[in-house]
Amino acid sequence: MSKKLPVFKTVDLISAGYRLSSFEQKILLYAICMARETETGLSETTPLTIKATEFSARFGLNDNSIYAQLKSFSEDFYNRDIKFSTAGEFSGVDNRRVRWLSEFGYNDSQGTVSVVFTPRVISEISRIDGRLNPYISYVLNNVCDMHGIYSIRLYEWLMAFKLIGARELTIEFMKESLELGDKYELFTHFRRYVIENSIAEINKCSDIIIDKPKLIKTGRNVTSMVFKFRFKNPDTPAAAKKAKPAKYKPSPARTGESQQQYEDRIRREYAEEEIKRIRDSQLKSLEENDSNK
Repeated sequence: MSKKLPVFKTVDLISAGYRLSSFEQKILLYAICMARETETGLSETTPLTIKATEFSARFGLNDNSIYAQLKSFSEDFYNRDIKFSTAGEFSGVDNRRVRWLSEFGYNDSQGTVSVVFTPRVISEISRIDGRLNPYISYVLNNVCDMHGIYSIRLYEWLMAFKLIGARELTIEFMKESLELGDKYELFTHFRRYVIENSIAEINKCSDIIIDKPKLIKTGRNVTSMVFKFRFKNPDTPAAAKKAKPAKYKPSPARTGESQQQYEDRIRREYAEEEIKRIRDSQLKSLEENDSNK
C-alpha cells in the first residue's frame, strides 16, 4: 500500500470500552480512510460499500477467502457495541452503550459488503470538531500489519501523547477499555499476553519503538504502567526532529480524579512546553539551513 492515508479518531472513542477483533478494527479503519479518500464522508443513511478485492489490497492480504471473512466479520461487527462514559450527558446514567453499525448487507455476486455507521460513531471518526473534541491522528500504514487484538488499541492510546513521547495508563483503565472482564486477573498474565505481545508487534510493524514499561505500584499491587516511546524516523512531523528526548515526570493521580481528568491535566502540564520546544527546534533548523545557503 503506497498511499499514506490518515486516520482520525476522537479521544473519547479510543478511551471507550469495546472489544473488536483485529479484522473488525481494520474494517473500521478502512471505512474512515475511504470516506476521506473519496471525499464522500460517512452518511447516517447511505451505505459505505467495501469491495473485498480492494480491502485485501489495502491491507496486503493474499487470501482467496477474504470475501467470506469480510462478510463474516462485518456481521460480527454489526452485533458489537461501545461503552461510552456519559458523565454530564444523562442524569443518573454512568455509562451509555452505542452500536457501531445501524445497517449491514452484502452482495455475493459482486463480492462486496455494505455498512452504515450510527450517528454517534460517525461523530467520533468523521466531521470531528477539534475545538470541542480532542482527537488523535496517524497514518494507516502504521497499523496495517498488526494482527493482535490489543496492539492497535495500545498504539492509539500512545498516539494521544505523541508530542510528549510517554503516557501513564492505569491497569483499571486498560482492562475496562479492552473489556477484559475476569480475563487475565493475574497481572503477570495481563502483562505477558496483552502488553508485551502488543509492544512486540507495535515495535515491529509501526512507526514507533516502545521501551520496557515502568511499573507503578500502590502498596504491593501494580496499578499503572508508564510507556515511553520514540519514533523510528526522527524526521516524522510528530517527532519534529527532537534534539533531546522529552523528560517526562508524570505526577500521581489526585484523590477522586478520574482517568480522563488525569489525562487532561497531564496534557495541560506538558503539552504546551513540549510544543514550544518542538517549534524552537524547527526554527533553529530553518535558521541553520538559511545560513548554509
